[in-house]
Amino acid sequence: MSAKPLYAFGYGLSYSKFEYSNLQVGLTEGADDFVCTVSFDVENRGSVTGDEVAQLYVVDEVSSVVTPIMQLKQFERRAIPAGKKERYTFQLSKEDLKLWNATNAWKTEKGNSNCS
Repeated sequence: MSAKPLYAFGYGLSYSKFEYSNLQVGLTEGADDFVCTVSFDVENRGSVTGDEVAQLYVVDEVSSVVTPIMQLKQFERRAIPAGKKERYTFQLSKEDLKLWNATNAWKTEKGNSNCS
């Protein structure tokens, strides 16, 4: 019999079921920066309080250097009581999207402003 665990640590098993809804994405641009706001609801559809870790990933569609396929930028863990709904809000700025480019400098490259 193998001693390997059935599920790796942090696999995400829970006694509750969570449902995501009401996604809203907004972009506010300034002269030299921007703020992308991502908000959504998470509802505990289970019968007991459960912890949910909401995660915000970004995808760089075109870049001057190789980047990971998806990058975790923010996350938040909350205990949500059974039958209750919580609103999560994340904000990203120019600083959050910079990368180390081929000339060995931090740079935020121009990209798709469709913050979705």
